[in-house]
Amino acid sequence: MSKPSRLLVVLLAIAIVTSTTAIANTNEIVFEDPIGNVVKGIRCGTPTPTIEQQQKVAADVQRWIAEHQMDMAAAASVTIPVAVHVVRYDDGSADVPDAQIMDQIAVLNAAYSNTPYSFTLASIDRTNNTRWTTHRPGTNNERKMKQALAVSPATTLNFYTCDLGGGLLGYATFPWMYAEDSYLHGVVVLYSSLPGGTAYPYNEGDSGTHEIGHFVGLYHTFQNGCNPPGDYVDDTPYEASAAFGCPHGRDTCPDPGLDPIYNFMDYTDDDCMDHFTDGQAAFSASEMALYRPTMMGGGTGGDPPVITSTPNTTATIGQAYSYDADNTVEATGDEPITFSLVTGPKFFNVSSDGVVSWTPKRVQTGTQHVEIKASNSAGEDIQSYDIYVSSTRYSLVSGADVSTGLRGNYPNPFNPQTAIEYGIAMTTRVSLKIFDARGKLVRTLVDEPNHGTGVFSELWDGRDNAGNTMSTGIYFYRLVAGDFVETGKMVMLK
Repeated sequence: MSKPSRLLVVLLAIAIVTSTTAIANTNEIVFEDPIGNVVKGIRCGTPTPTIEQQQKVAADVQRWIAEHQMDMAAAASVTIPVAVHVVRYDDGSADVPDAQIMDQIAVLNAAYSNTPYSFTLASIDRTNNTRWTTHRPGTNNERKMKQALAVSPATTLNFYTCDLGGGLLGYATFPWMYAEDSYLHGVVVLYSSLPGGTAYPYNEGDSGTHEIGHFVGLYHTFQNGCNPPGDYVDDTPYEASAAFGCPHGRDTCPDPGLDPIYNFMDYTDDDCMDHFTDGQAAFSASEMALYRPTMMGGGTGGDPPVITSTPNTTATIGQAYSYDADNTVEATGDEPITFSLVTGPKFFNVSSDGVVSWTPKRVQTGTQHVEIKASNSAGEDIQSYDIYVSSTRYSLVSGADVSTGLRGNYPNPFNPQTAIEYGIAMTTRVSLKIFDARGKLVRTLVDEPNHGTGVFSELWDGRDNAGNTMSTGIYFYRLVAGDFVETGKMVMLK
């Protein structure tokens, strides 16, 4: 199909889409697929930040600018290595030739020529995975793809080409969305939007330009509409909504200036976009220095965080663990601090602002190792400690509803430890003991004259009463509660 006839088909499709009142999403576009069909899709899938997120980022950036103005000159320019991941269908379709990738790098360098950024191709890899190439943002397939393919996210722009689901042209992560070394960072674009692709009129490589704009911290030019602070950049006029096509002379807000339809952060056609402003370059540079200091060539000059809170080193099965008095990790440091869990037991969670949550399960009895990281643009600190989880005295149901008896052990077979669960219906003398296959007493776990009612769990760590590790074999555990006696069997495997 010739370009004029392409244009006619696409413009007719746009007219149909924009005149259909049932379509309320102003993010919708139309473009051509590889065989010439008109596809209805979405220009950008980058999450729109909330007002609260915008305000927090703006405050952090302004504070950084006030404290580190001298560093701005030192970070006047940076070359960002780009790792390109071509994600194809299982049969190898949706490929992107190396020459097209090189053209995309050239497009980026031309587009960002008045900013601190230039780009160099670091690597190209190709992966055949239909689920990954057709993924949508925020899905498990996105996470799996990025976790498998990402290259050094703190230093490298990971650029993925996919045949994205839902007709999406691309999406990206803002610098502040995750820790700078998170594999989730990067830019994902429709493979046919690269220069020379088939996604007309979005096939000159500026989907990549636009999404990298988000990657370096820029908002859409129509962010917040006609309302201050707009996109937080002084030299981009306010714009009420996204512009499509190339509507010369468009003016949707009462403030001075025509809509910035030629800006790479609007939604116009690729051949309509042609620049970033100086204000965008400056805003982005400070945001990148704050949130991506490694990529920008070093720290911001502030102090790395130091975790100052003292954690609780004990916990009880079935009860919410309390990290400290206010259950929040605290740290000192000059820059905004993000907390994360490096390692810990299953279900242990640390939010980005340091709130700890965890309720130990019965299989987690014993010692659990935890490492919590505090990080900012100047560095990180890791707090490493052990929690001893008590296996006793957690009641699942009231005493009146409990029958006396063993409830088995888990896991079974086991190595190195197992939890034995039992119920007690009335207060009485209770013992729980371990015997070997010959009937010799190995370990006494419980021996109480007035044991309470409820359901309980006791951990056997595979040791005898003297602390010696037992060998592989069959063992028996016997519950005696008043006149009640019951025995269970378990196997230790090494």
